[in-house]
This record gives sequence, structure tokens and C-alpha cells, in this order.
Amino acid sequence: MAVFIISNNCFFQHGIICAGKDKGWEIVCCQFGDALLDKLSYNDIVILHLNLENKSHARKISSLNQQCKILLVVGSTQGVLICDADIVMNDRVSPDSIMEALLRLSNQIKFKPTKNRPLNRIERIIINKSLEGKNAHVIAHALSMSSKLVCNYRHKACRKIGARRLTDLLIIKEHLIDDCVI
Repeated sequence: MAVFIISNNCFFQHGIICAGKDKGWEIVCCQFGDALLDKLSYNDIVILHLNLENKSHARKISSLNQQCKILLVVGSTQGVLICDADIVMNDRVSPDSIMEALLRLSNQIKFKPTKNRPLNRIERIIINKSLEGKNAHVIAHALSMSSKLVCNYRHKACRKIGARRLTDLLIIKEHLIDDCVI
């Protein structure tokens, strides 16, 4: 397992690296486009510090999340909602709090998406209706089944596609349209 930090703030980087050394973690500084990030595994962790200078990195979170675990540290001046990171924190917390979150994240198991498993007809209908913004009760009424069953189908379909929750599907919606044509 390797830990990488991506930040434009050198004080933040050095603070986290020093706190990591105190806790026995080796944290390596890198930037997007480095060869290190091309070789990430599901056990690796990327600490991504988003602030006003590098807010464009938020677009890369979804693809990065398919390769590794993400600890997202967001600048307090941003009112950004990021659903695709494993843990989201404010950058005004102490380095020790970030190290505790890093420890929790290192103990989590991340599974490789199983994108090659095809969806059955019901799962495709439920996913497409969900992506249109329909809730489980509306879909259940239209398909004459219980809303709990719709939620179960939706959860199973999300797992097959490689998402942990429906919000992940909204982020990768354009890729799903190609894969799940009815």
C-alpha cells in the first residue's frame, strides 16, 4: 500500500508528510500526470487537497476513484459537494485528524468494479428510470413491485456496473448510456 498526496499548497503537503512520518506513514508528493499515478492499485490511497488554485482537479476524482481509495481534503472556501471520494474532510482540521481518517481508509477494502457483468432487463429499466430522476416508489408503482425490491435491484445493478451508490452512477452517466441501451 502506498500513500500519495496531491496539493498545490506546499505548507499543507509538508504538514501532512511530517504528521505521516510521526505515525509511521510514508507519504509521497505527486501531481496528476505523474507516472506514479498510472500504477495505482485498489490498496493505494491518494490524499487530494482541493482549493481555489486546483479546483479543476475535482473532475478527475471519478476516474481516480476507480483506481484507488481517495481521502479528499476540501478548502473551507468552497461549497462543493463531492460524492465520489471515500472520505471528505475540511482542510481546517488538524493533521492528526487527517491521519486518523487515513488509518480508517487504509482499513477499508475496495473492490474492483465488475463492469463486464451484464445487467438484466429489469435492472436496466430501474437504472435508467433512476438516472431520469425517478425515485424508488414511482418506479415500483410503474413496474408493479415493491419499492424495497426496486432498491434491491438498483443496488445489485450498481454493484455490477462498479458503483457503490446511485450518485456514482450520476457521475458516470454518459458511460452507462453506451453500455445499457434498452
